Amino acid sequence: MPLTHRPRRAGFTLIELLVVIAIIAILIGLLLPAVQKVRDAAGRMKCQNNLKQIALALHNHESSLGYFPPGYQNETPNAVPTPNATYAGEGGNGRMGPLAFVLPYMEQQNVWEGIHPGPKATPPTAGWAWTPTAVQATISTYLCPSDNLNGSVGSVGEFSRFVHSQNGYSGYATFGAGTGFGPTNYAASAGYVLNLPNWVADAGVFGINTNTKIVTISDGTSNTLMYGETLGGTKTTRSFIPTWASGLTLASFTGINEPATIYKFASKHAGITNFAFCDGSVRSLTVSTNTSTVFRPLSTINKGDLSTE
Repeated sequence: MPLTHRPRRAGFTLIELLVVIAIIAILIGLLLPAVQKVRDAAGRMKCQNNLKQIALALHNHESSLGYFPPGYQNETPNAVPTPNATYAGEGGNGRMGPLAFVLPYMEQQNVWEGIHPGPKATPPTAGWAWTPTAVQATISTYLCPSDNLNGSVGSVGEFSRFVHSQNGYSGYATFGAGTGFGPTNYAASAGYVLNLPNWVADAGVFGINTNTKIVTISDGTSNTLMYGETLGGTKTTRSFIPTWASGLTLASFTGINEPATIYKFASKHAGITNFAFCDGSVRSLTVSTNTSTVFRPLSTINKGDLSTE
């Protein structure tokens, strides 16, 4: 009788299957870091664009009114830093910061109308001029996409303002958790430290009741910091939530080296922090930037030119 041959079934042997699984695992291992790098790069670019928009809004404010908005506004005209980390005229209403003043230039007129009139803008719990619904607004341009700051709103206390005074002592005022004020990842540059009697020599663009003009930035706009990133804590732990409506300013004497703290400009980006300069450009400074020779001169408006190139 003729012999018949049973056809072989198509399929993988065990060894072939293991090889395929190993190849897939290797490809996934190579792909995930690449995807993460792309995501991080996209976050940095969006963050830089946010700072660019903030810088342009500040310049539009300066073009329209003749000066940059105050770092934090106080109704007491002569309120100035004092050596004990408090302010003369502390009881005066105010403390609204630059990100609030530039709302009309950020296509946020509706939010601005919720604050205005009343250049006095302070916590509604104290009977002052902020309307809670206005300052609770989340403004995407004020948030770095690489951070999850908005997810912490309501669970952590929030910044009212930051105070820098003589001999490097620092202080800040905060609201309690649950106010839900709109968060931000960006803080104004206050210079090296607001100290008397040498405050003028170390001043930055933004301080209490300041009205800095471009022409007064003798160091050059391309060599002077305007705005930078901040986290309100470490890279993993939130101490406080910075709020866009308040006068959040940071000084450069704390540096930008890691670990990040509530006192420092800092970011979730690996190894760098983004800054907007007074010429409208946006550049990154590494966490290894020297405080005394680079970061301090960049933060002041008339301390001496310094190129970052």
